[in-house]
Amino acid sequence: MYINQTTMTLINISVNNIAFNFQLDSENNLVKYHSYNPDTGEIIKYGYYSVDVILLETVITNYYSYYTERHDIVDIFCSLLEFHRFKPEVIEFLRPSIMETNEVMNTPIPTSFWEPVSLRLSEEDFSKLNTKPMSKKLKKELDLEEVDDCVICMEEIRSRMHCTTLECKHIFHKKCIKQWLMKDCQLPTCPCCRMDVRKSLSK
Repeated sequence: MYINQTTMTLINISVNNIAFNFQLDSENNLVKYHSYNPDTGEIIKYGYYSVDVILLETVITNYYSYYTERHDIVDIFCSLLEFHRFKPEVIEFLRPSIMETNEVMNTPIPTSFWEPVSLRLSEEDFSKLNTKPMSKKLKKELDLEEVDDCVICMEEIRSRMHCTTLECKHIFHKKCIKQWLMKDCQLPTCPCCRMDVRKSLSK
């Protein structure tokens, strides 16, 4: 391996959603390449064609973007490389990487990807919440003179009814908040203030 301190040319070629950067030495020989997702910048495929040289500087950058309605993107991309004077053996070397990038970028996203994420409490987590029968003692503990109705069912929380008090001090019928946190919600939050119930479980 030797170090070449001459300048390097960087060529970017993209066709539809396939994008490649090609690094060429001073004699326009391919040294390094990588494909990437043009929306996120994430590298998909990369490698070296000439491994006996390290290029230290990049001073010329050329960008070429193309769009086509045709579906044979790999063949079109290879034709464009030929147009940009890439050698036939280099194009054939790059073809598998172009094919792989095309497959990655055009793999359909499953419909489940777009479904809302649901995080619910387990039975074990719910058992850790503060659940007691409503009583004068509990009102005193919570520093409450009167107890509001359960906002989930809109009914009164009467004496001796089992109720669950969240860390935010909102009170619900046990069966109501259990149904909410374990089945109905998308995130385990208080129905009143949206405090994340999981925070109290981690203490």
